[in-house]
Amino acid sequence: MDNLNRPLIDFLKPRNHLGTLMVSDGVTMFDDAVTDELHEISRKLQPSVLRSLRISNALQITLELERVLHLFSREVSAYVPHESLVYENPDADIYMEFGDKAANSCQYELVVADNNIGSIMITRHQPFDECAIKEFETLLCSLIYPLLNSLLFRDAVESAHRDPLTKTLNRSAMLTYVTREIDLAKRQNSPLSLLLIDLDNFKSVNDSYGHSVGDTVIQHISHRFLSCIRKSDLLFRYGGDEFTVLMSSTEIQQAVIVVKRILRSVREPVSASGPGRFNLTASVGVAALCPEDNYAGLVKRADGAMYRAKTGGGDSFQIAGS
Repeated sequence: MDNLNRPLIDFLKPRNHLGTLMVSDGVTMFDDAVTDELHEISRKLQPSVLRSLRISNALQITLELERVLHLFSREVSAYVPHESLVYENPDADIYMEFGDKAANSCQYELVVADNNIGSIMITRHQPFDECAIKEFETLLCSLIYPLLNSLLFRDAVESAHRDPLTKTLNRSAMLTYVTREIDLAKRQNSPLSLLLIDLDNFKSVNDSYGHSVGDTVIQHISHRFLSCIRKSDLLFRYGGDEFTVLMSSTEIQQAVIVVKRILRSVREPVSASGPGRFNLTASVGVAALCPEDNYAGLVKRADGAMYRAKTGGGDSFQIAGS
């Protein structure tokens, strides 16, 4: 078994000034001197470097991380055949694997200006010889900037989908995720449940103690919700004191077990600096996906069930009818 681990340190290199860059009618052109210089550089470049440049250009068509890595694996396989490619970035909670792992591997830590942006590994059945290693190291350079751009784009999208107070997913993200999971559940004929949670009489906390205290309470409650749901479930902050939980591949009976856990957790006193402890309750609506449901229909049924629980005195749940 041939397992090679080689760190790649600092891909940021100073660039030489090549001359004047001009843009005419949307077409980028270099002056004649620069064009001649580029031709000379191109003639001198090793074939592997030219291949790296071509691959880098091919990776510019997308900012989606999974697509960038898949394209890179496909392009590189023509020069360094491999069975699988694995990208891992623990700091960003990313693990992506393409293909089936083989016995022999070659792995690199990717470091740019002292910042670790993850590790990449390729595997194959035959051992990696020095020629294949050098070729892959050259081609790996083509991935760095597309990978950086994809990670920045991913962070931007993630930030746009996060509630700044609780760090849970927000209402905008809910539309995206619930719509996607509804489509998937219908294609696979699998169950799906949605919980809509509303804290009872929470307005009195803000009115009596101010929004700062109210925000602290909301943060504590959201952490409790996260501790009650499964890793596969998604928690969203739907409104001020309203949250939703999306439970894929979940029958209504399983959802009810989680609901009961959530109601018990809310009843536990919440501590906040200044006023001390708060005793809260919640009302929950539970809706299972029906064949005719879309995003709006599923949310509406969960909301209706939650309203029945609240008007019935709160601290309870109701199941939406089909």
